[in-house]
Amino acid sequence: MPTETYVFAVLVTGAVLIVGHLTRLWRTVIHHKTLREAIIRGNGSLEPLVAEGIEPAAPAYNDGRNGLLLVTVALALVVFALIQGDADDIRNLAGVAVFPGFAGAALLGRAWWLRNRA
Repeated sequence: MPTETYVFAVLVTGAVLIVGHLTRLWRTVIHHKTLREAIIRGNGSLEPLVAEGIEPAAPAYNDGRNGLLLVTVALALVVFALIQGDADDIRNLAGVAVFPGFAGAALLGRAWWLRNRA
């Protein structure tokens, strides 16, 4: 597989992560600005604003869904490598598929453990 493909994948992944973090940062800045203005003006609506800023913990079903998605990505990478048929491609893509496969398996295991524990 050409190096350009890896470089493109890394750049796109980096761009998506950067945009996601900047969006979250912008939302936090706007929320804090609203809180500051509410405190300065002495609004009675401060309680809902503070409660809105507290994000609840992610439910366990998200772990199962994300884990299943990661395992599916790993399997898709391996199948794509097998379709390509070149021994180097199979080895390289199977190596790349190890990380999402193990991460997905860990998330699925955690979701299963939490479901059985509850």
